[in-house]
Amino acid sequence: MKPLLLTLNLLLGADATTTHYALNHGAHEFMLSQNPVVNDVILAGQAVGVSYELQWLNKKHPKIAKVLGWSFVGVRGAIVVNNLRQIQKLR
Repeated sequence: MKPLLLTLNLLLGADATTTHYALNHGAHEFMLSQNPVVNDVILAGQAVGVSYELQWLNKKHPKIAKVLGWSFVGVRGAIVVNNLRQIQKLR
């Protein structure tokens, strides 16, 4: 579970960093706030909430927790790739 949580939180940090950069350079956020600081706070809350929930779920249903966690990793990885493509278009 530790490698999963580490990977997920690294990707959440990468998402926050790339989104913050893109918003400061003229991109528009589709789902969250257009304010980079507010967006960072929302993503930090997601990191804490998802980490807590996965640890709690792992105690009772470890297989479900791992499948759910790795699916979060896949989605967040795709979001980071999309943010990087947006940043390339801004340059």
